Amino acid sequence: LARNSCWLRQRGGMWELKVPLQSVKTTQTGDADRDGSGGGEAAAEVYQEILGENQIWDYLKQRWTTQFASAAASGKGGRPVLEQEGGLENVLKQCGLSVYAHYRTRREKYRMRQKEGGDS
Repeated sequence: LARNSCWLRQRGGMWELKVPLQSVKTTQTGDADRDGSGGGEAAAEVYQEILGENQIWDYLKQRWTTQFASAAASGKGGRPVLEQEGGLENVLKQCGLSVYAHYRTRREKYRMRQKEGGDS
């Protein structure tokens, strides 16, 4: 997945898959140069976010048909394969995917103080 700039993660018990929609070059000032005419220095991508096990599994089956064909075909008795196999994580393991990084983050929120006089 990572070789195709697709990023799969589980955060707070929820699965998320980020898939690239388009590449965007950025200029030295960080402004987007979508048509490529500005000689941007760095490349970034615009991503679509797919949420939830079922939606992610549907995307993976469509995008990489051959890699996920055996797992997709194992749904028996009308029960979805994710339900039979105990969720997305188990199905991905059966397809040969493995976790290559674990991250732990700490998030902080900041609030801007209002100036005297009401304008911020």
